[in-house]
Amino acid sequence: MLFKRRSKKIRVGIIPLSSKPVPPDPDVICAPNSLVFELSKKLSDLNCENMVFTSRDSSNEITCSGADLPSAWREFGPDTKNPIEYTQRRVESDLFAANEALKAYRAGKIDLINSHDMRTNFFIFLAAKIPVLYTIHGDLASIFHAYDQYRYRELSKSSSGMTCISHDNEKFCQKNSIKNFGYTPNGVDTDKYNFQANSEKQGVIFVGRIVPEKKVEELILSVKESGQKLSIIGPRGSSPNEIKYFERLEKQYFGKDNVDYLGYKTPNELIPIYQNAKLIFMPTEREGMPMVLLEAMSSGVVPIASPIGGIKDVINNGENGILISSFGKNEIREALKKASFIKPSAPRDRIIKEFSLVKMAQNYLAAYNKFLG
Repeated sequence: MLFKRRSKKIRVGIIPLSSKPVPPDPDVICAPNSLVFELSKKLSDLNCENMVFTSRDSSNEITCSGADLPSAWREFGPDTKNPIEYTQRRVESDLFAANEALKAYRAGKIDLINSHDMRTNFFIFLAAKIPVLYTIHGDLASIFHAYDQYRYRELSKSSSGMTCISHDNEKFCQKNSIKNFGYTPNGVDTDKYNFQANSEKQGVIFVGRIVPEKKVEELILSVKESGQKLSIIGPRGSSPNEIKYFERLEKQYFGKDNVDYLGYKTPNELIPIYQNAKLIFMPTEREGMPMVLLEAMSSGVVPIASPIGGIKDVINNGENGILISSFGKNEIREALKKASFIKPSAPRDRIIKEFSLVKMAQNYLAAYNKFLG
């Protein structure tokens, strides 16, 4: 029976963040749904049948299944518009997707469920006693509220398990007795994010949310000391404290002393920015496997980043990027000196070898086989 199971084509049902379409709208940040979109297409190329349990306004490039409902985001969002109604509908969309996946599994239409969100549907599958493979797109050690701890305890006692986007998450699973079925780091389209080998790359960029945990102010002060020009790209946060933080930075630094704020840019708008930039800074307190890092490195941008989460998995310190724990002016000066010896081809070669979309799909397929075995 084991041989028969492994020799046939795997049929997998994938659950993204159900409140948003797959892929998300260009002006909406939702990396898990962007990844699910690319994963579904690449799994099909690897002869793995898959359907995505998501809203009807998702792309027709992938096989979608669900309750034939529009996404909560387009119908009731964003969350700032009407928080109460949007939250209610978001939870309902999670339940609808889980219910449809459960029916497909019981009907024998899919062999396994790979959910990329376990906030709500986890309890549906737990009650139904259905084994599910979860993929969490964040640093598990920092997702550790009492509510999360309860889920982890219940998960460790069930037949379900996880795939891990970082080696830190693998260690977390081992520490908390959670079954780990494979290392599945994110991947990026290396054809879309490319660079011209003969182009003159220059300039320093930061791409991300303008929030305190990203250490944007510390970065501004340190880079100013180095005399480099810094371009900051990304949206402000949404909480009152994050809004105040952004407004203070905007008043004190933006548009002054070689610090430019370029606003939020869509993924396509970022491509020429990556292609022209020489360095990208990524100071942060916590991180899973940031897509910005993969996109920039694929475009030949040398990263200087905190040794956090999946960042450590991507950057080989001194070879294709620089890892530094502190972003003070002395550390920045030394990092800039070391980064000047790294060729743009080095970060791109690293991504092509280990973090392409094909490699990502192969890792997931290996995890699916292990889970079914």
